[in-house]
Amino acid sequence: NPFVAEWSPDVTASIGWQGPVTNFEVSYTRSVSGGGGLNGLYGQSGVNGMAQWKMTRSWGVSGGASYSELRNDTQIYNPELSAGHTISGSATVGRALGRSARFDVGYNRIHQSYPGVGAITQNPDSNRVYGTVSYQFSKPVGR
Repeated sequence: NPFVAEWSPDVTASIGWQGPVTNFEVSYTRSVSGGGGLNGLYGQSGVNGMAQWKMTRSWGVSGGASYSELRNDTQIYNPELSAGHTISGSATVGRALGRSARFDVGYNRIHQSYPGVGAITQNPDSNRVYGTVSYQFSKPVGR
């Protein structure tokens, strides 16, 4: 196998705010890398936002949205895949079940547009409803 070296520069900027019952965060990312199986050099930009609100001691809601764009910077390899984007959003309602357990239900929607990718062109949207139950195990260290 030949030795392969690669540089993938990334830049991320984010800002957030955390209060007693609400949290908010927005971030921007820009990266340049190999196509992850596709020939050429690809640039990706993305914006993410998230907010949480603790309604009561036990109940909380959260929501988020993101937009990312992928652009083929070397179109000599894949001119049909010159650019595309993904838009997603989610909403979750959760309840604490005691000190260590939690139950959440949520909805997630994704829309993708990549004209050169047949599988995505035929089915660009994804909807998901989910539920999770989690339990956190913890033990003090050093006792």
